[in-house]
Amino acid sequence: MFIHASEIFRVDKIFRDMLSEMSKGQQSDTKCVTALRDELKEEMKGKRFLLVLDDLWVNDENQRERDILLNTLKAGQCGSRILVTARREDAAAALGSQEQIPIPYLEEEQYFSMFMHYALEGTSFDDYERYASIRRKIAKKLCRSPIAAITVAARLKGNKRISFWESTANDDVLNKTMGALWWSYQQLGADIRRCFAYCSTFPRGYYLKRDELIRIWTAQGFIKTRTDPTDVWEDVGQHYFDELLTFSFLQVQRTIIGTETEAFTIHDLLHELAERVAGNDFHRIDLNGSLNEFLPGVRHVFIDTSNGPEIPEKYLDFENLRTLIIKEHWTDTDRLQPMEVMKRNHDLEKVFERLFMRMRKLQVLIVELNPKTEALSVPTSIDQMKHRGYELKQLKHLNKLRGTLEINGLGIVGSKEEALEAHLTRKKGLTKLEMSFSCGWNRDQDIEAEVLEGLCPPEDLQELANRDQDIEAAVLLEDLQELANRDQDIEAAVLLEDLQELANRDQDIKAEHPDAPKCLQTLEISWCSRLASIPEDSVLFKRLLELRIKHCDWGSLPENMECLVSLQTLIIVGCNKMEFLPTLPQSLLKIDIIQCGVLSTTCQEEGHENWQKIQHIPEKRIL
Repeated sequence: MFIHASEIFRVDKIFRDMLSEMSKGQQSDTKCVTALRDELKEEMKGKRFLLVLDDLWVNDENQRERDILLNTLKAGQCGSRILVTARREDAAAALGSQEQIPIPYLEEEQYFSMFMHYALEGTSFDDYERYASIRRKIAKKLCRSPIAAITVAARLKGNKRISFWESTANDDVLNKTMGALWWSYQQLGADIRRCFAYCSTFPRGYYLKRDELIRIWTAQGFIKTRTDPTDVWEDVGQHYFDELLTFSFLQVQRTIIGTETEAFTIHDLLHELAERVAGNDFHRIDLNGSLNEFLPGVRHVFIDTSNGPEIPEKYLDFENLRTLIIKEHWTDTDRLQPMEVMKRNHDLEKVFERLFMRMRKLQVLIVELNPKTEALSVPTSIDQMKHRGYELKQLKHLNKLRGTLEINGLGIVGSKEEALEAHLTRKKGLTKLEMSFSCGWNRDQDIEAEVLEGLCPPEDLQELANRDQDIEAAVLLEDLQELANRDQDIEAAVLLEDLQELANRDQDIKAEHPDAPKCLQTLEISWCSRLASIPEDSVLFKRLLELRIKHCDWGSLPENMECLVSLQTLIIVGCNKMEFLPTLPQSLLKIDIIQCGVLSTTCQEEGHENWQKIQHIPEKRIL
């Protein structure tokens, strides 16, 4: 197991990383330190292990956590070994090291070979001999520092001008490791330098995620698209990220199994550089250790705590704060009694009430709390923030949105005109739309119909999910051609009415929604009542691959399900009143029937009518 300990010695992180190494990348669901310790002991029973704790730092404040670690490691079989790498001798000694091995510098030729690997890999030079003496001179200046070799060589690789190599060879700033890193940093563009400096907000060894970091940079206004008006922020941010990765300012940590993301970290020396260039704008507060002096004018704050309700009052008085990130790492609060949990949540709500009242200029707010905080209410003062807004028209100019858009609380939208202000049709990058009116509003079915009519998604939409509570769905899947000819008495759930280009619709409707979806592949309908038939002639359903029906108060599926000739997956969840299946499409490859009472039972009874109707489907899951 190879674990990066870093300056922030957190035993819960070390335990979680060890378990991840043992399970080849899968993350443990366990949260608290005690449970992690017990899980780790069980995994290590009867096994010999080699544990590498890389870049270990120790101080008086992490003595207890070191003792917990050492006690846990005793569960391994005799013959297990721990190898510690550290910059200071006292770090290894603090864990009771039996032998200390000083790591010598690389031999000069070994170092030069490594430098050349990063400087010339995959490139060709016309005047090889002329470059040879220059690159050796540069390598000698770097004091055999591996991180300096990697960053400087990568930059030289990208610029083959002999004048650039010569000026670099004569630059005395390269004589020290931090100077070499500073030189590499200066070669970045100004906007990318600012994005790198922002990374100093996070603690050393912190796992960064590509998409999250790009979204944060975008929210802060660090990403510039002025060179080309057609540029998309996400693409420019991706370029910034890739450049930092190419020149080793960011490093791939691991691929997280089960997700599409990778974790990235910053080398400790480069993190130190980021802290130096960031100045007083960025500040980290570790409420579990020493409290650093807070400087006025700070704009970006990271608070690491094991108990959110105990965040001091003085740390909530940042009127000009732009970023606030609160990470409450998992502790033994899972053992709290119900009354203690209620008090904790009440205290947290007070903290956030004060926070939102004062920090009205926040552009980034990230709060990750202990999972026991499941009953926490967000105070109404959050709507006083200058930026986080909830009006549908605020989507109007965000036409470069990509991927998934979720809109909840449509019950506060008062008219079709207000819904049209969202301009969903123009958001060509959207592939999935989730929407809900939410329960608890005084519902006007005519207004709901108008709002749904105004929310016409773009033509490339692939997935549509309606997740509502008790929506009147009498015409939810009614024949759209028939619906087009009705001008009176259209009930509330005309959810799909404007999701296709209808030949018989009035010209004004055509003009409003000429690009309605033609590529819909997934449709999810939740919490809807009353069902009509599938629109057989609808363009909308010709390519539908997956249909999900969840928690709907339906007696049955529509009888004309066979018309869904492309359907491959049918998922029915929590539909307790549904008892019989119609004839299903022959194209189906998978069906899930989960917690559907009578339907779940009869689909497993050999010979039953429902059992017979699913026999042609290769993959069946019935619970």
